[in-house]
Amino acid sequence: MDEENSVLEKYQKKIFEREFTTLPVKELTNIYQHHITQTTELFKKLQNGILESIDDYDRHIFRYCLLALFSGEIENARQMMETSFSVVSERPALMRLYKLITQYFPFQAPTVSGPEKVSVVIPLFNQGHYLEEAVASVINQTWTNWEIIPINDGSTDNSYEIAKKLVEKIGDSRIKLIR
Repeated sequence: MDEENSVLEKYQKKIFEREFTTLPVKELTNIYQHHITQTTELFKKLQNGILESIDDYDRHIFRYCLLALFSGEIENARQMMETSFSVVSERPALMRLYKLITQYFPFQAPTVSGPEKVSVVIPLFNQGHYLEEAVASVINQTWTNWEIIPINDGSTDNSYEIAKKLVEKIGDSRIKLIR
């Protein structure tokens, strides 16, 4: 999976922030079709209890999902990951990609709101590197009447600075940082 990790590192910003301006459609279509075929064959083998190479499995699923994202087929990539995890347990490289898919392309379910406000309190002590994921998890919920209250509890690292930058970047008045 070293090849896939280097590809993801090189292109993830462009893929996930949708910065590609031109797509080699014919070439991508052929490659995409190849990985669809290979993935289908892998699933057929798995149904018969045959798994020749977990690395081949990871490689085809990973490439299929990257190409699906690249082509704008976000739901196909998400469904492939979820199917993959139900067939073969969660794989580390695939989980990293799935995490990025859910972070940058959240599921667009209908929003729900009501008079009840949900307050999500996030205790923060030297764990600032997890804050963005936690906040994104709340923001991507279908319930819209919420508030997020990250509370920095005397962190000795840069957690408060990370939290402050994140709150400023998001710019949502429902997020209230407390020190």
